[in-house]
Amino acid sequence: MPYSELDIAWDECGSGQTRNALERLRNLPPLSDACAACRREWIMGWAQSQLGESEEAFAHAQRAQELAVHLDDAVKARTAALCGWCLSFLGLNDEGFSAASQAVAAAERVGDPWSIAFSSYILSSVSWWGGDIAGAIPVAERALAAAQQLGDTHLQSWILFSLACMGSDLAKVARTAGDETAFVDGYEKAITLTSMSSDLAQANSDNWAQRIALANNAEFHAYLGRFALAHRLLDTWNEVGGDIVVRRKIHYLETQAEVLRLEGRLDEACDYAEQALAAAKGDSIVDMIPTGTRILSEILEARGEFEIALKLYKQFHTLEQQLEGENVKRRARVAAIIYDADKHRQQAETQRERAEQSEQEASSDPLTGVGNRRMMERAFDAMLAQDGHKVAVIYADLDHFKSVNDRYSHAIGDEVIKAFAKVLASCCRQGDHVARIGGEEFVLLLNEINDAHGATSVCERVLKKMRGYPWADIAPGLSMTASLGLARAGEAQGRDAMLALADARMYHAKQNGRDRAVTEG
Repeated sequence: MPYSELDIAWDECGSGQTRNALERLRNLPPLSDACAACRREWIMGWAQSQLGESEEAFAHAQRAQELAVHLDDAVKARTAALCGWCLSFLGLNDEGFSAASQAVAAAERVGDPWSIAFSSYILSSVSWWGGDIAGAIPVAERALAAAQQLGDTHLQSWILFSLACMGSDLAKVARTAGDETAFVDGYEKAITLTSMSSDLAQANSDNWAQRIALANNAEFHAYLGRFALAHRLLDTWNEVGGDIVVRRKIHYLETQAEVLRLEGRLDEACDYAEQALAAAKGDSIVDMIPTGTRILSEILEARGEFEIALKLYKQFHTLEQQLEGENVKRRARVAAIIYDADKHRQQAETQRERAEQSEQEASSDPLTGVGNRRMMERAFDAMLAQDGHKVAVIYADLDHFKSVNDRYSHAIGDEVIKAFAKVLASCCRQGDHVARIGGEEFVLLLNEINDAHGATSVCERVLKKMRGYPWADIAPGLSMTASLGLARAGEAQGRDAMLALADARMYHAKQNGRDRAVTEG
């Protein structure tokens, strides 16, 4: 019985009845079968991501990932992919890319076709949102080929409208560079792909995907001057049945505004833009309010209402800054969830790892020789138990590290990480610890910190040594900096909370220009 209900709920997600699916899943009794319980959480996470409820979606994705610990790699791949999707929606694109990459690797390792198609689709989307359009397109094309081989027309529809949007973004870049032919060709291809997506969505009664495809195609046609066709597509949007998610309604209103603006019907465009902004404010969809404000400002500027347009544009920048502030808080909340989930996963893996590794191997990072996450957690807990009020933690992360791998090589990237570890270790005092917890991220545990100055002085030493390090000896023209976040005992209670606070402050340091430390606030 639970499995049939899960199948129905998934079909409802695919046909635009997302809230029905959530209600069905919430009404199910507790599921004792781990596979069924994991799938229930997974579908709830996907459904809430469709509704734009990103934090709730991530919480379900995390619970699904915890339940997948003892399941096969195909399930682990799907749960990791969903976590990557949700993290990117939360504005944590680096973390999302990492999770999605791990999902693709797990899916390819086990050879499960659907997991390969889905996780590749997620990885392509996350790469696109992160600005790597050229890298995202071939991954999306592989995902599409896998979905076509499977005959999964729902997944094909989603991948097709994503590929179309990636292509349209490249077309805009071509126009900026003065290549009008590439712009038109790119938009023609985007229209073809989106039309295919719309046809599949209509055949599947996938109202969610069909509305996205119709609105996108209307905008694509408008950019090529085909306004009558754009309006017919938007009329069709209104004829699609099923529930209308608020985000989709706002997307429709903004598309109407853009089509009318391009057509020169500025009064009508202004009316639709005002409706879109009112809808975003009315439902407190905070991430769509800045965009709506900017769109309205641009239309008013085109109408010659420069004073009001400028005022709105200033509001847009203020709203963007406020949204960035909310993202910092959100990152702290999400980081706490991640650390808690990591703890449970590590506990489940301890027995196997002890059988495979010596104590030294289990406690150190093989690339740099410093401690790893496991060592950090043990040392942190011991320090808190011994003299907790004198403990501080620094979260350290290399700035623009991805560009090192892209510009030089992964081998050079490894040398940079090793050098970074040496810099951090050289700034430690007796009783301190340095650990690499993933990628280019490190943690410094500081003991016997009697006042704020003692901890901030360590941050200053790290930044100074980073600036003076001979990076060009590793690769010509190379220069590296780091961003740091500090948390002291008393500001947060317990290991996970202190780590989450230090991580959030490190992220704030990046948002405020990098090559700096945030030690309070």
